[in-house]
Amino acid sequence: MLAGGLGHGPDAAAADPEDQVERLMSEAGAARKAGDLDKAVTLLEELYKLKPMAVILNNLGRLYVELGWYAEAVAAYQKVADDTEADMKLRALDTTRLVELKPKLGRAWLKIAIHPDGSRLWIDGREPERWQADEVGLAPGKHVLEMREAKGNVAHLMEVSLPTDRRTTMNVDLKKLTAHPRGAINLSGEREALKELRLNGVVVAQPLAGLDKLTLPAGEATLELVFKDDKTVSEVLDVQPGEASALQIAAPKALPKAPLPVVPEAVPESNTLSWILIGVGAAAAAAGGGLLIDGTMSSSKLNDAMANQSPVTSFSQKEAQELRERANLEGTVGLAALSVGMVALIMGMIVSLSGPSQPEAAIKQVEAPLSLAPGLDGSVRIRWRF
Repeated sequence: MLAGGLGHGPDAAAADPEDQVERLMSEAGAARKAGDLDKAVTLLEELYKLKPMAVILNNLGRLYVELGWYAEAVAAYQKVADDTEADMKLRALDTTRLVELKPKLGRAWLKIAIHPDGSRLWIDGREPERWQADEVGLAPGKHVLEMREAKGNVAHLMEVSLPTDRRTTMNVDLKKLTAHPRGAINLSGEREALKELRLNGVVVAQPLAGLDKLTLPAGEATLELVFKDDKTVSEVLDVQPGEASALQIAAPKALPKAPLPVVPEAVPESNTLSWILIGVGAAAAAAGGGLLIDGTMSSSKLNDAMANQSPVTSFSQKEAQELRERANLEGTVGLAALSVGMVALIMGMIVSLSGPSQPEAAIKQVEAPLSLAPGLDGSVRIRWRF
């Protein structure tokens, strides 16, 4: 009966709305069963316009979820939940579904199947958990996928653009990714020296030591090679469709270390001042000591002769007075020379011990430690200050 009605064309279908509703429901069910969800959605949306029932909108919501159209599914379930004329059980069911779906809004979702089985996946350089079983939530926009076979030495990279509030479904066969218009980069050299490899700013997954090849979209490719000593080398390659570019990896050689400058050992300068002071002081002290002793002995003999009242016959009274004055003068000069000599000698020793950088301080610290003064009777008084 339905088939006969369809044979009369659009006018016959329009003349019987119930037949049209039945047709749309039947075709939508068949499309869903065949896995053609897009066609099923189109048919149900047309059906809902003819007969806006909550049950049809609920079925549309379920198709949206299967397709990963989460914003559309939330809108459909929300209408059912707010419809006061809808069945209460259906409203409650769709309210529960809204709680599960609303957290998916504002994000992009990826569901990917990779062949052969056991292959690995990295998204923007990171390996997501449970990606084989569940969809992966990501920020909307562009992302780089890296895929490798379980024990393969080839990394396949591709860029995908993921929309907001929707799930993108992909089915990838790695055996077919080397076909045009993709290109490749063959890697050779010291791959074990690499710490990190970045392709257009995205980190290529480890391990790198056994990686022989990168397949990627054609175009300019910027590679940053980060070695284990943290040195970075950049290479820009023009990857052509269906062709392979070569990249020889060589760790940068360390520059030879410059020899340390030889600094000659510091040779202490001879302390000329100290030796001058010591020499002059010793000479002055010796000369002064000699004069002092000679004058003292002469004065002592004259004093002894006068004290014993021994006759003085060898020289006159005038000569005796001159002898005394001469002895006193020798004692005074000798004493002065001895004092100056001793002071110079001690200063020279202090300067020698204190080093060449402190002569002035040493001189300031010396304040006549030795003083000699003649007595009125020709004796010598020695004072030592310490």
